[in-house]
Amino acid sequence: MVVSSNPITKILLEVPAHADIHNIAINHGAIANVFDSTGAISRKPFEIAEHAYPTDVWFELNITNSRFKEGLEEMNKLSHMGFSNFKILLSGLKEPSDLYRVRLLAAESGINFGVEIPFGVVVDYPAIALSYETISKAGASFAVMDVDALSKRIMFSEKTPEELPEPVTKILRNSISHFKEIKMRVSARGSMLENVDVLKELTGQGIDSIVTHPEKNEKLKIKLLYAEKNHEINFLKAKMRMHLKSRTS
Repeated sequence: MVVSSNPITKILLEVPAHADIHNIAINHGAIANVFDSTGAISRKPFEIAEHAYPTDVWFELNITNSRFKEGLEEMNKLSHMGFSNFKILLSGLKEPSDLYRVRLLAAESGINFGVEIPFGVVVDYPAIALSYETISKAGASFAVMDVDALSKRIMFSEKTPEELPEPVTKILRNSISHFKEIKMRVSARGSMLENVDVLKELTGQGIDSIVTHPEKNEKLKIKLLYAEKNHEINFLKAKMRMHLKSRTS
């Protein structure tokens, strides 16, 4: 078994609004919210795309924001400026019909989702978690599972659970497996990812990346590495048991 100090699953950094991006080393990709907590555009997206180049940046646009169309126009500017290292991440989707409504708004802004600019969706509502076929047909190429929000909504709770409840685990497994079958890349985010058992579950399902705050990057990297090595050890143990069984039979 090859021992590596880096996990296989990529770690994407969540760029805080108004943070000094020059102090953030973006190696495997990043997510940046176009809007800050007040609903205003936090900074010019081209500054982040330029800093991250050639690494990809996923610009999150919440469709419930009153300035959503303005955010789309910022994405269109990026495209016209020649940047190709960015994608749009749609959040705030509650029902599959929201996706078609947003695509119409994008078309009015001159953006052809899934063709000129790749896009993905945040999965934080149960209805969206079960709409993988609709999401794929709409042209999305990736999904970000918001484990905290999804867990609270599935369990009808205002509190984020420390561990994955069984109903949440079932929906995550179903959703992720279908996304992977249709060749979509899957990421995950949320404070629950600080629990090693949650990381074991998600890496076991084959997610491609996880999202974390830059300050938590190193700690999460160690936990992620541990979760992946745990899968390798269990695989070797199972292989050894099969070997011993074949020798005794």
